[in-house]
Amino acid sequence: MSQEGLEQLTPLQRALLALKELRTKFDALERSRSESIAIVGMACRFPGQTNSAEAFWQLLAAGRDGAADSSRASSNSTRAFSALPRAKRSAWIRNSACCSK
Repeated sequence: MSQEGLEQLTPLQRALLALKELRTKFDALERSRSESIAIVGMACRFPGQTNSAEAFWQLLAAGRDGAADSSRASSNSTRAFSALPRAKRSAWIRNSACCSK
C-alpha cells in the first residue's frame, strides 16, 4: 500500500493491516521451520575411538567426550608442549580430539 493510502486509513485500520502483514510473515516462518531435510550420505572420521556415525552418536548421547589429553595421542607430546606459540618443534595444545588410523 502506498504512503498516501496509509494516511487515509484510520489508526484502527492501520493496526489491522499491520497485524495481517505480521501474520503473513509469521506463517511463512512457521512453514520454513517445519520443512523436512534429508541426510543422503555421510563420510567422516570420528574422535573418541569411534568408527561410525552410530558409535559417535552413542558416545555423544552417553555424555562422553571424544577429546583426550594429547599425551595419549602421542608418546612425546609432553616433551613437545610449549606455552610459547613460536617455539620450534612444539605444540600449543594439551587436549585434542584425534582420529585413530
